[in-house]
Amino acid sequence: MASPQENLKFTSVILCEDVRDEMGNKKSLMGIFTGDIVVSELPAMIQIAAFLQFERPNLNAFIAHIRLMQDEEEMARAGFGFEEGGGPEATAIIPRSLARFEKESTFSIKLRLNDNLDEITILRKRIIKGSAFPS
Repeated sequence: MASPQENLKFTSVILCEDVRDEMGNKKSLMGIFTGDIVVSELPAMIQIAAFLQFERPNLNAFIAHIRLMQDEEEMARAGFGFEEGGGPEATAIIPRSLARFEKESTFSIKLRLNDNLDEITILRKRIIKGSAFPS
């Protein structure tokens, strides 16, 4: 039997440096990380934000619990509540914050719903030292 979060269909999970509100109910995503996050030196301080868009399997109320992880260490956590009703698509924004990475590692976003203990990983990016521009 699938866990409740496995029934969510994510249409977008985008990691970026900032998510800004625009006129007309629009969002602007700044500094989108399209692949590995390449830093010139470690430790590194990186601004991160995330845009999450998903289809709701039903219109029941629920709470999404999010954890930001560096390898297996929790960096931060957040919760988003969604009321009963509304439309079949939902959006959540993880606001901009500053993250410190001491070493090459894997950054991930994990999600669970309500009181369910099972988590799913909805995003994974490697943090690696190197040149962002090929020589």
